[in-house]
Amino acid sequence: MKKRIDAKQRVLNTLIFALLAVLLLMTLYIIRSEREAERARLLNEEYKKLYSEMAENITPQPTSMPFASPSAVPTPEITPAPTIPEDAITVEVDGKIIVLQTPDADTIRVAAPTLPTVNEAFTALLEENQDVIGWLKVSDIVDLPVVQHDNSFYLNHGLDGAELKNGALFMDEANLIYPLDSNTLIYGHNMKDGSMFGRLSRYMEQNYLRSNPLIEFTTLYETAKYVPFAVFNASMEEGNEDFFEIRKLSFVMEDSFDLFIAQLRAESEYYVPVDVEFGDSLLSLVTCSYEQDDGRFIVVCRKLREGENEADIAELARQVRSRK
Repeated sequence: MKKRIDAKQRVLNTLIFALLAVLLLMTLYIIRSEREAERARLLNEEYKKLYSEMAENITPQPTSMPFASPSAVPTPEITPAPTIPEDAITVEVDGKIIVLQTPDADTIRVAAPTLPTVNEAFTALLEENQDVIGWLKVSDIVDLPVVQHDNSFYLNHGLDGAELKNGALFMDEANLIYPLDSNTLIYGHNMKDGSMFGRLSRYMEQNYLRSNPLIEFTTLYETAKYVPFAVFNASMEEGNEDFFEIRKLSFVMEDSFDLFIAQLRAESEYYVPVDVEFGDSLLSLVTCSYEQDDGRFIVVCRKLREGENEADIAELARQVRSRK
């Protein structure tokens, strides 16, 4: 009888120790998560302070795509060799002119794009991290820097380059910063504490869009407003019935762009009466979703065109309605 009681006691003690071990591990996990969340918050606050202080002291960038002024860089005084034909295609390297080709009747001249001056608001941020390429402001839910590296590094690294569960907002590695692609993708974790893209899903509600119809994205070279027109959950798992290929960055043909927009509208939880045309720039905000296998929650926005009135576009967005 005593042996039976001792055996039961040993089993009970083992269970108690196991429960205590689980509780200890859970406590350590919670403490670590809270510390990481606090470190992420402090990092973001530090970067926000650096950015806002610089931004307050400069003239805001135009909403349209800027172009470098020809007078910004003085033309070097170079005397070309008299033997070079006037219509020759040349490049300048270290003060010397090199002839690439003498054009004929079939030659098409294409001007190389000139990189604009970097927005001075990013000066301090770039000194901290050369991967910074912009700043995203989404109402009261996102006010954070955006970086660009490969598509895995900032999944688990903070703005300081150290490992961090929260990661950072980052632009797709294949996207161009200037000029922007047809579709610019920005990724961020769906954090349970609401940080990063943890509150982006509020755009599932029509009333939230009505109250927050415009998003601001500032790159190193321009500031622009965007209006959401498609909001949906999708799977990134090919073969899944909810699969959607959002990673389409550029479009050469108008038909392919129009088809992509039609697919976005068909997926969207609601209809936003904002027109989207070939040549418009899109901004897609992507975060994790648990609605599907390998799920994503996606908000796709259209950049306001030059000359468009923000108030008019915002009013159009407020006319959002359920899909029939």
